[in-house]
Amino acid sequence: MKAIPLNLSIGFCIVILLARVALPQKKNPTVYPYGGVQDKSRYEEWMERVPLNFMKAYFESAQFKRAADFWYAQFDSLAYFRFAQFDSLAYFESAQFKSQADFGSAQFKRAADFWFAQFKSLAYFRDAQFKSLAYFRDAQFDSLADFEYAQFDSLANFGEAQFDSLVYFTNVTFNDEIDFRGTQFAKSTWVDFSLATIHDTVRVGIERSADIQRYNFLRTKLLPAGKQIIEQMIPATTIKKVNSADSAKKEISADATRKEAKKTFKYPGAKILISGPVELKMQLEKFRFLELFAYLDYYAKKDIISTLKERSFAGENNKQERFELDYIFAKSTMYQKESVNFEQYSWLHPIRWGQFLYNATMGLGYRPFRIIWWVLSFIFAFAAYYFFKIANQVNRYVSKDETPKETSKKSKRVEQSAGNLTGTDTVINCIYFSAMLFFTFRLKRDLLTFFETKEKRIIVFEWLLGFLTYVAFLTLAKSGSILHTLRSLFIG
Repeated sequence: MKAIPLNLSIGFCIVILLARVALPQKKNPTVYPYGGVQDKSRYEEWMERVPLNFMKAYFESAQFKRAADFWYAQFDSLAYFRFAQFDSLAYFESAQFKSQADFGSAQFKRAADFWFAQFKSLAYFRDAQFKSLAYFRDAQFDSLADFEYAQFDSLANFGEAQFDSLVYFTNVTFNDEIDFRGTQFAKSTWVDFSLATIHDTVRVGIERSADIQRYNFLRTKLLPAGKQIIEQMIPATTIKKVNSADSAKKEISADATRKEAKKTFKYPGAKILISGPVELKMQLEKFRFLELFAYLDYYAKKDIISTLKERSFAGENNKQERFELDYIFAKSTMYQKESVNFEQYSWLHPIRWGQFLYNATMGLGYRPFRIIWWVLSFIFAFAAYYFFKIANQVNRYVSKDETPKETSKKSKRVEQSAGNLTGTDTVINCIYFSAMLFFTFRLKRDLLTFFETKEKRIIVFEWLLGFLTYVAFLTLAKSGSILHTLRSLFIG
């Protein structure tokens, strides 16, 4: 075999090198830097492992027109964002504040993300305004968390967060839902909502946990559905400034603005949804805002109510509170089976219809006076039937026992025949006749002899319906329900 000449070998190598240079390079090679475009995905892990480190972070009155990206940032000293304005998203996910975090009077016009953020020192959010989502889920507060006078216009999510010290929610305004499910608070710490205004749902409780959350709603403004706070939209100071010049014209303008605000500014109404055992401080009249999560099983709901009765309202002076808690439990488990599989009754099940009727007429025995509205409806319904079907017979029956007297001023009217009575007199007679039948215990014999067979069927039916109503009112009412005020029995 002949050897390859040296010059031919050198030439062959030169051709290979020239081809290597001339041919296009492969983009995004696995080994950098042999050319191509930089692949940023290879550096995502390093971006998390090597976060931004701020020795001094002074952003007072700063305006972030674009997204403020502080993901995984570390603030070794004071993080000063007081009066800062975030026009776009504010990302503080997994940020670490080793010193005080001052967001006093800051404005978050879009979502504020503090997911997994760690506050080693004071977390100061006093007077802060969250126009959109405030996401503090899984955040860690090692020291005081101050949210006093803050305003949350959208969802405030504190789920699974941990507060190792005190937390202030006094004078806070919540215009949307608040989520504290799974939130860990320091032992024996009461979350104080004094003078706070709540317009929407508050979700509290820790499921399947021995930890118990404690909330103080004694001085909280829990506003029902439709309640509107127009002063928040149009402050009094603004009205005074507007009225300072050309008062007549400006007052009309301010009044028109308030009327327009009343049409558009609506709230869904406050509600406290409980998902786990909690302790509460609140007045009896605020119990109408309490509800249990529907997805909880029968025994989980029973545990919640038992904890409230034992820890929050155990004294002799809290009998009405415990009675109301029993009603909340009965209403929440009305269609729920007391069995291991926790299934609900179907809509076609007779027990479901019976419980629905029981709740609608007597509030499951806890609101027995609710049946009065049904009684009035029955009386007027039968009176309308008598008016259109047997008005003349009713008039003759009502006036048959009347005897004219010479000295009576009404003798001329008594002498009138029943058929000549006015329409008003006939209506009154029908209502009287219907009420007499419904409220009498003993059916008079003359009713059976005066009316015909078709008429007697309706008369006996109304009398029997009234008798059954008495029996149900006396036997199905829960013990202690009569002790409530008429207002709570009718409206609650």
